[in-house]
Amino acid sequence: MSIPAPSLPNRMIWDDFEQAFLEDWSDINKPYQAAADLDTLHMKNDDIDTYITRFTELARKALYQENDPTVLKIFK
Repeated sequence: MSIPAPSLPNRMIWDDFEQAFLEDWSDINKPYQAAADLDTLHMKNDDIDTYITRFTELARKALYQENDPTVLKIFK
């Protein structure tokens, strides 16, 4: 862990610790897992709304840009 920067006056030490802990120990594979899930995503029962919602959620988790041609190709 790095030396903590001064925090806002009304933040507690626990908040700073929790934020640093989550940053240091978060799952670094989440974007890769989301990308893999996105590759296998298919629309079921002609439910386009659910498909678009799930696609958008996975694309954000995979850290894809909305206007990236690759993302548009995957969506298609």
